[in-house]
Amino acid sequence: MKRAILPLATLVFSSGFVVDTALSATSPAVSPAVQVPLETSLEALRRKAGFPALAVATFKGTAKSVKKTVVAVGFRKDHDPTPVAKDDPFHFGSCGKSMTATLAALLVEEGLLKWESTLGELLPDVKGIHPEFAAVPFELLLAHSAGVVEDLMSFQGGVLWKSLWDRKLDPVRGRRMVVEGVLSVKPTSKPGTQFGYSNASYIVAGHILERLAGMPYETLLRKRLFEPLGMASCGFGAAGTAKAKTPDAPWGHVSTATGLTPVPPGFKADNPPAMRPAGGMHCSVGDWLKYVKLHLAGHNHARTPLLSHESFGKLHKPFRGGDYTFGGWNFDKDSEGRARFSHNGSNTLNYSLVGFTPEAQTAAVAVTNSAPEGAEAHLYEAIEQVLSHRP
Repeated sequence: MKRAILPLATLVFSSGFVVDTALSATSPAVSPAVQVPLETSLEALRRKAGFPALAVATFKGTAKSVKKTVVAVGFRKDHDPTPVAKDDPFHFGSCGKSMTATLAALLVEEGLLKWESTLGELLPDVKGIHPEFAAVPFELLLAHSAGVVEDLMSFQGGVLWKSLWDRKLDPVRGRRMVVEGVLSVKPTSKPGTQFGYSNASYIVAGHILERLAGMPYETLLRKRLFEPLGMASCGFGAAGTAKAKTPDAPWGHVSTATGLTPVPPGFKADNPPAMRPAGGMHCSVGDWLKYVKLHLAGHNHARTPLLSHESFGKLHKPFRGGDYTFGGWNFDKDSEGRARFSHNGSNTLNYSLVGFTPEAQTAAVAVTNSAPEGAEAHLYEAIEQVLSHRP
């Protein structure tokens, strides 16, 4: 999983989403008078990108109408004829970080947590926390500004990372091990002064939330987000069953110079379960869009079933005026000064992109079951095709 890096040199479309200028310069223009069916154009893009499957869901609301589109093309597994379906669950990687931050906002509104509560206060029974970490406010974990180690795989020679791959390890215990490890050392930078994208930071946050709520992170997310929003397709880890006669969900793929290698669903098809607060969820694009629309509505002062507008304001506030918010979103503005929020995600076998543009009243989700070079640009192009399509 990695930080979503939004392209800075971009061509802004009326939808508020963007594609890379180099890509748009080489893409053939489509005349509105002869526009091809949406599935046809997305299939052409899928083939060009080399994706096994491509799924997109978009929403655009105006004063006069609301338009929602869900479309999927391609196959669940490379070299297998089973077609992908619109309601198939895909893995979304680090796009799930915003869900962890949203859970935090829910607990804040319930009085179980304060944004400014320190790690020492929230983890009183964890021995050996470095004094500088003990004084760190919880909110800095969500902004990747607490000074938590960025590369968990090489932390302390990789010993902790290796231990997380124990199949018998309970995810809650695994998260506790991460907390005890990464908070025992001196912060990598003075907390609150520097951005450093850290999956471990969100693991620590997730463990704090599950302790406060009295239930595992996975249960908490189901009860507080998936169920209230009707996200029935959502779950954890790789979707599908490896022993099914035909693929029952999209498989992830390893991308190499010689092509794609499908990876069977199972323990090795995702990061260790302890990492789920940093992004280990699968979901259909239609269900994930429900979540993005929640943030779009909340930002625009519409009533939502979960949080107040003030909480959404906190989640969408960039840390120290930068480009990452307290709620797990990348932030920038288009040439018209309109705010945009997005994130990408990858567990190296899948690639996703989600985002919303409040003033344009648009929300979008795009995902593929591989992660080749250039995947993000192709997903931006797919989103733009869907948002701009006229039947």
